[in-house]
Amino acid sequence: MAYQTEQDLYTLVNEWLIKYQKATQKYKKAKYKTLIVTNMLPVIRKIARTIGRRSYDPIDDMVQAGSIGLLKAIETYTFNSSVEFR
Repeated sequence: MAYQTEQDLYTLVNEWLIKYQKATQKYKKAKYKTLIVTNMLPVIRKIARTIGRRSYDPIDDMVQAGSIGLLKAIETYTFNSSVEFR
C-alpha cells in the first residue's frame, strides 16, 4: 500500500489497533495484528538502520527485536482517545 504521508499510515494503524482490541475471533485478531506489523515493518527497519550506524549490533537483530517489541505493544496497548499508538 502506498500512503500519502506517514500520518496516514499512523491513522490506519490506530484504526486497525482499535479493531484488533474489539475483535473476539482469533482469526480477526490475527488479521489486524498482521496488518499492523507488515505496515510498520519499514518504520522498524528505518529505525534499526539509524541505530545500526551507531552500534555494533547487526541490523537484522535490531529489526527482530523491534518486531517483537511491536507485537508486545499491540497486545498490551489499551485504547485511550487522547493517546495515539506510535
